[in-house]
Amino acid sequence: MAINVNTVYQTVLLIINKEQRGYITPDEFNKTATQVQLDTFEQYFDDLNQQLRVPQADFDYSDRQMNIDENMSIFKAIGNCLPKLNNNVVVPGAFNLPTIDLNTGDAVVYNDNPSANEVSFL
Repeated sequence: MAINVNTVYQTVLLIINKEQRGYITPDEFNKTATQVQLDTFEQYFDDLNQQLRVPQADFDYSDRQMNIDENMSIFKAIGNCLPKLNNNVVVPGAFNLPTIDLNTGDAVVYNDNPSANEVSFL
């Protein structure tokens, strides 16, 4: 997952800004919350990679790989990615994104305002 350099720069400026004395604007809060969410999301992959290298217990309640996978499951959707066509010719390396999550049957939308029975991937 690539992170924009400007986003990192703005976040660093926000963190080192000591003139506000504890007050942050809603925009600053949203930037910080977004950065924390990205860090948490990326940490799941590091944790899973580490757990794949160590022996696991046979009990479901102590299966660390399964626990990490459950945490990541809200970011997953299973669907058909069909090749993209241009004038009935397959475009090499291009695919249409899934529109239905085969796990839940919910519609997959690519915006930040999902309605009922929709999953948002933005």
